[in-house]
Amino acid sequence: MKNIKKNLNYLKVLATPGDISKSIIKSANKELIAAICECVQNVCNGNVKIDCKMHKKLKCHKNVLRNIQKKSTLKTKKKLLIQQGGSIYKYIIPTVLSLFSELL
Repeated sequence: MKNIKKNLNYLKVLATPGDISKSIIKSANKELIAAICECVQNVCNGNVKIDCKMHKKLKCHKNVLRNIQKKSTLKTKKKLLIQQGGSIYKYIIPTVLSLFSELL
C-alpha cells in the first residue's frame, strides 16, 4: 500500500493507453516495480474484484502473473514486465487504482 501511494502518479500514467508506458517501466526504480507487483498480487489473491471480461483477458497471461508473484528479485520481475509490453498492467492497474481512489 505504501509503494502504491508513493508511485500513484506513475501508476496513473501506466494505466492510460500509449507507448510511453514501456519507457517508464525500463527506467523504473525499485519502488515502482514493487508497486506494480503489489497490484498484481492483490488482483491474483482476490483482494481486488475483477469482472468476467478482465478475467478472460488475464487468463492468457496467468503464467507471467504467477512468475511476478513468486519470490524473486525485482530485476527479474522488471524484465517480465518489459517483455509483456504493457498488456498486463494495462488491465490490472486501472482496477486497482479505482479501488484505491475509493479508499482515499
